[in-house]
Amino acid sequence: MKPDKNPDKNLVTAYKKGISLQDESWEDIIYQEMVPDSYFLDDELYLFFSAGYYRLPMPSWVKGWRYGEVPASGRSTNFRDGHAEAGVSAMEVTKHGETYSTQDEVSAMFLTGEVIEIEGWLHYKRGSDGEPLLVACRELIKNKKGE
Repeated sequence: MKPDKNPDKNLVTAYKKGISLQDESWEDIIYQEMVPDSYFLDDELYLFFSAGYYRLPMPSWVKGWRYGEVPASGRSTNFRDGHAEAGVSAMEVTKHGETYSTQDEVSAMFLTGEVIEIEGWLHYKRGSDGEPLLVACRELIKNKKGE
């Protein structure tokens, strides 16, 4: 199955730069300015750079769904401790025909609101409740819960 979106040149460059710096410490990368500041300030660039650095596959563009609108900040909040997640929480996403969903189904039962179909880059990290996280997430379709 072909992805709906391929990474642009800047994202591929960030990924390759991460691969090339795998033997460097984060401290050296930052303090010796081995990469542009944007690699740490832009969520998409950081995702691709760090995936390359950690020897992970290049992130994939995926579709899925969540309850409620995508936060304007581009990050969901972990309400247990008040910290931002590494991306937008999804209840479920599909990548190359494989489904990834939240691991905390009990918490998911208490969520309310509109079901929003979303898409974005699948983060290699999971949210605090084990849910998939998407970077550069955007809304596709809104539905009422249960429809």
